[in-house]
Amino acid sequence: MRRRHRDPLYCVPVNANDGALGEQHLRDFHRRQSWLRLQANGS
Repeated sequence: MRRRHRDPLYCVPVNANDGALGEQHLRDFHRRQSWLRLQANGS
């Protein structure tokens, strides 16, 4: 099932030329993914 996210930056394409902003998007993505895994495992 697909859900729509209210956060417009939930899924942002990032490439090697994006610099610091791209790095921030990657950190945010990894933080969200870690949170989702914890929620799925019931932790």
